Amino acid sequence: MKRVLILVGIVCCLLWMSPADTHAEGYTMEIDVTSAEYGANGTDTLDDYQQIQKALSLAWQKNISLKIHIPAGTYYISDMLEIYSNTYLEVDPAATIINTSNVSAAMICCSHRDESGNYCGHGVKTCTHGGHTQWSNIIIEGGTWNAGVTKTSTAELISCVKAEHGYNVVVRNGKFMNTNIHIVNFSATKKALIENCWLQNNMADNKKFPDTDEALHLDYTDVINEPDEYPHDKTPVDDVMIRNNTFYDV
Repeated sequence: MKRVLILVGIVCCLLWMSPADTHAEGYTMEIDVTSAEYGANGTDTLDDYQQIQKALSLAWQKNISLKIHIPAGTYYISDMLEIYSNTYLEVDPAATIINTSNVSAAMICCSHRDESGNYCGHGVKTCTHGGHTQWSNIIIEGGTWNAGVTKTSTAELISCVKAEHGYNVVVRNGKFMNTNIHIVNFSATKKALIENCWLQNNMADNKKFPDTDEALHLDYTDVINEPDEYPHDKTPVDDVMIRNNTFYDV
């Protein structure tokens, strides 16, 4: 009987392997965003969006698997970061990323490009890549992600993480805070894991933005539930694991 239980446990672990398990080694390229080639600086107050995005974009530009490291420090971003398939974003536990935009939909969004290389993600009405096909195998690990929303903020709706219409994503070991909509959004996503995270301070005004004050949002995509995520094909959420997280003031 014990052998059977052990075997079942091993099989269950193999069936639910995260991208970290399947891509623990063998990345085509590893990048430090503070290296001279990219130039992000965690010791000043200048915008680091372009520098970090330059590193993230290599995954689709070169069609490679990519590991990107953000060292300790404080980094400011003025727009939504786009993270692409087969990317492991490793943020130092002592790194803080602060959003300075009032119009971004999220601090970071799992994204894809169309056959011509044009952005074909959040808000693109002509996108026809339905199902769980837009991206795959993404890890976002570590750091503090501060969306920068306050009770008196005039910011548009902004999440920390958006992962929609894709397959196989891990969000772990990070702190996510100060949004005015869902802190982390897994919609139309298959095989997702969020673990060992701290989710804090959803600043949503329930009268102005009803049903947006969730820490973690799981939904299918249609014109009512996810109006800015295309196509509106009612792709469901499937196979999501939530474990060892802390939810505070949400």
